[in-house]
Amino acid sequence: MTTNAQPRAVVAVSASPSSVAALAWTSRTCREQGWRLDVVTVWPGRGEAMVQEVPGHNCAPRERAVAALNEALKQCGIVIDDPDVRVYVENADVVGALTRHADGARLLVMGASRLAGHRRAGFAPLSQVCRSHVRCPVVIVDSADAVGVLTA
Repeated sequence: MTTNAQPRAVVAVSASPSSVAALAWTSRTCREQGWRLDVVTVWPGRGEAMVQEVPGHNCAPRERAVAALNEALKQCGIVIDDPDVRVYVENADVVGALTRHADGARLLVMGASRLAGHRRAGFAPLSQVCRSHVRCPVVIVDSADAVGVLTA
């Protein structure tokens, strides 16, 4: 990132209530700081097999991800044609995509994970894994809008 680029924060958005809270918190922070807001939705999701899109065919995992993203944007009053908002929907590994988008960002913001099944299956909390791959602070927001910061 060049030194004269607009500062930005990256927020991960999924269907979880905590990711909607994270989007709202990040949007407020970006407005207050004059930063760009980068909204990232990755599908099909952590621990699932990669699903490839085929042009002209319905892709249910992508449709679910986009529907959740659109609902979160609507709930937070964010319009995608705002010049200070960038929205990304990617078919990728979640950690890889968030790490790539967080490169040069001021913050990476995520909802608190309540997926105990993923933890039982041997997955570390996503925020912990991302924290080990990024240089910026990782901010965790739960659905009650409580905020915790993990330094990278």
